[in-house]
Amino acid sequence: MKILIIAKRFSNIDVNNDLNIYQDGIRIKKELERQKHKVRILFYDSNIKEFRRCYSDFCPDFILQTGMGRGFDVLKELKSLGTKLVMWYPDAYWLSQESRKPKFLKAFDVFDLILTTMKGHVKVAKPYTNKVVYCSHYFDNTFYKSNKKFQKIHDVVFVGNKTNPSPQREEYLKSVIDQGYDLRIIGWGFKHFGGFINYDGELITDYYKSSKIGLNIISGGELDYDLQFSVRVYQVMGCGCFLLTEYIPSIEKMFVPGKHLDVFHTKEEMLEKIDYYLKHPEIREKIAKQGQKKIFDKYTIDIVVKQYLKIIREKLEL
Repeated sequence: MKILIIAKRFSNIDVNNDLNIYQDGIRIKKELERQKHKVRILFYDSNIKEFRRCYSDFCPDFILQTGMGRGFDVLKELKSLGTKLVMWYPDAYWLSQESRKPKFLKAFDVFDLILTTMKGHVKVAKPYTNKVVYCSHYFDNTFYKSNKKFQKIHDVVFVGNKTNPSPQREEYLKSVIDQGYDLRIIGWGFKHFGGFINYDGELITDYYKSSKIGLNIISGGELDYDLQFSVRVYQVMGCGCFLLTEYIPSIEKMFVPGKHLDVFHTKEEMLEKIDYYLKHPEIREKIAKQGQKKIFDKYTIDIVVKQYLKIIREKLEL
């Protein structure tokens, strides 16, 4: 198939450089090419002439946009030429946030299909459209890899950004530091905790592989949707790090707490489980290995991208 991807451009990133962990567009492109599809990529900020020229020269079977994008005018023009539009949407933000609702409703009108990595989004969108379909996020095992030998030298690692206005993530991380644990934070907004910003995939891999516990703390606010997973869940487990995550509705449909990962419901329970698993490395590492196996059996990028294409072909009759 011929596929045109539209993706967000990150600083210092181009089509030959996918070091940034958030550059899903480039990584999906590379996987599609490994599966022998013909793929081109443009970015949200590409100008209209680039879009027109690429569409005219390439004639894609469909266009895949990663994320919401910046606007719909260019997409509407391309759709009028006869192409199908698909959005791959990996974020938690959805219709319950009134400020975002108008843009989602416009997207429902413009796109022919929306693949969401949050299963609960499908039910919430049902009164407005039947174009929203669930398919899981992926772990890119070709990207998160390292030939180094690691020792577990850090107690806890967290990769993620400070989110406003909710203080929950910061509050939970501070409690870990206050207990005297060696916590490493990679992400925006945590400089006062010793955190730093670096989204290089190799560095993130090294931190996960050299840490005893990988934390997943939700960005704040209510967990409104089933399987409202951050990609962090797949990254921590896929790198072979033990995952301790805030409870996510229906998580047990995919992973078994106590077998593949473990969960907490409160700050106090989080601290109790950090203490327990640091004192019981055999149990912790057994769970980490079983979690990694689950990811490699079902959620590596090659498996999941094939699922994306299967859904797209069936829904759009391509």
